[in-house]
Amino acid sequence: MASNNNRNNADDKMDEDDGMIPLELNDEEDDILEIQGLLGDSDRDGSWISSSRSPQFATRKTRRRTTARISTFSLRKKFLGLLVMGTLSMFLGYILMPKKASENKENSNHTSNKDKQPSHDITSPLVTSAETETETSTEITSQTSEENTVDPAAFLDYICPTNIGIAINDRDGFFEWYDDDTAQHALKANNSEFEGFLDEEYGSWGITPNERKALNANWIHWYGDHLLHSESRTIYESACGTGLTLFIIIQLLYEQYDITGIEAFGNEYIAEDVVTANRYYDWAVEHYPELDLRKGRICRGDSTNLTSFVPTNAFDIVMTGSIDVIDDPLHLGVSDGEEHRRWCTSKSKVKQTSMKEEQKEINRWFALWASQMISLVKSGGIVIIEANSKPRCEVGAWGGVSKEWWAQAIQEYEWDTQLGIDSASLDIIDFDPPTHYNGLQDRYNVKMTKRK
Repeated sequence: MASNNNRNNADDKMDEDDGMIPLELNDEEDDILEIQGLLGDSDRDGSWISSSRSPQFATRKTRRRTTARISTFSLRKKFLGLLVMGTLSMFLGYILMPKKASENKENSNHTSNKDKQPSHDITSPLVTSAETETETSTEITSQTSEENTVDPAAFLDYICPTNIGIAINDRDGFFEWYDDDTAQHALKANNSEFEGFLDEEYGSWGITPNERKALNANWIHWYGDHLLHSESRTIYESACGTGLTLFIIIQLLYEQYDITGIEAFGNEYIAEDVVTANRYYDWAVEHYPELDLRKGRICRGDSTNLTSFVPTNAFDIVMTGSIDVIDDPLHLGVSDGEEHRRWCTSKSKVKQTSMKEEQKEINRWFALWASQMISLVKSGGIVIIEANSKPRCEVGAWGGVSKEWWAQAIQEYEWDTQLGIDSASLDIIDFDPPTHYNGLQDRYNVKMTKRK
């Protein structure tokens, strides 16, 4: 009795302190209580026993709840039930986990691809790969409505890259050629002095935008005839410089076709020109209300790498005022025009072979530019490449490609089968400027249409 009284007194003290005491049970009771300590309380109270408490210990209250004999059969049923439920949960987890991991990987890749600026090998300048097209298609789908139609406003609200790589033709001080023009326009843009921009020489052409405007009037019908039948009016200029060539085209569309509401987009490699172009268009929106001009994205970007940040199949017209040349692509040391002419006319087989290889590199360079532009234009849209120079050994200067080359390029670079160009749509018009514009002699313009 004394022993029992002492135990009762100890029990009463543990009640007061709500403490924990070891349970002295036989083996069967010990097994039952261990399982009950893990399962029983959750069945009755809806909560698990704190993980900080060992299953071999319980409070006085827990001990009292377990004084009734629980049959081994009943506990086994509960235990087996939980085991089955746990197994099913693990099975479902293994099924769903790969899908979730795949989604996370896809999201991670999508984010990293936005920042990544893949470089291009000029010896393999082709076209958008199937993988790139797949990624782009995913992005387009994300901008569609329930009727599966693209929302243009959402789709064209893309992000300019924060960093770009070094362009293939950015070497040997090539872009210093534009330094004076860039500095002159940047200085005035900083002071918001835009009124005289259209009457000042630009782009190292030796002519003003208004003088070029008179020349562009000879092929403005390419732009006007297309936009008159277009539901939207988006124009993207590759290598836009300060944006003045596209602006005089927008003026011509208003003056000759009464077309307004053009939304202008573009890219430029020279950072200062990007700032000037954005400031100029912000100013022009306010000062030319009759144009109903809308400024889209004008980003710093490499024209041979546009599909890394610009939506594909997105614009009504994609154009460029000129494809920037690649100077001395074989590093022959013959950038000088006179020296180059001697190589072109030399009877040396080595020099003749070198000139043929150089022209192949220039061809690939033009193909790389054009492929990127074609990728951006929507089905039924047009690509316009202005002021193309003829091959270097024909006209000197930095050189370009022949008129005949474009039809060959459509086949060679699979612009027809891979990018949707209608080979029958190829059209060429001579630039035909007055002879005193030496920098524009022997140049021509090209237009191609992407099939609907």
